[in-house]
Amino acid sequence: MKKLFETSITILILSVLAACSAQSAQHEKKPVPQSQATLKPAPEAAKQMSSYQFTDTTRYDFGELSAGGKISHKFTVQNTGEYPMRIHQVKPAGGGLNAWHSNEEIPPGEFGVVKLLYDTKGKSGKIVRSATVVFEGALPKYAVLQVCATIIESEPTK
Repeated sequence: MKKLFETSITILILSVLAACSAQSAQHEKKPVPQSQATLKPAPEAAKQMSSYQFTDTTRYDFGELSAGGKISHKFTVQNTGEYPMRIHQVKPAGGGLNAWHSNEEIPPGEFGVVKLLYDTKGKSGKIVRSATVVFEGALPKYAVLQVCATIIESEPTK
């Protein structure tokens, strides 16, 4: 009885597989003649993209500072690819951080600049602030820059 049951299940499975194979063979795609093919624009990833490298570092530590001053650091990025690229946007994260960046197209081998600025007035303790750089025409599309410092409260004047 057990042998009959196993044989029946095996025959059923083989029948289903044979039916599926026959059905998929009937629905195979036929090539579209070149005259009927619709040309689509290349997706974003297929465009010619460049590459880049920050010349020094993506994190700058100011060390210990007295509160009350403005600090800034300039990050330099080089286009290491074969195609022009651009710094599209810089998005500061965290309170008090501002950013400036060069807007011009960066040809291969040339440099662009991102400057992060932070006002230490009224601040104290360890701060770490970051900004996301968005590139146009380069991969990876995003890079994160950081500035950090330990801010010491100024002594009140008497």
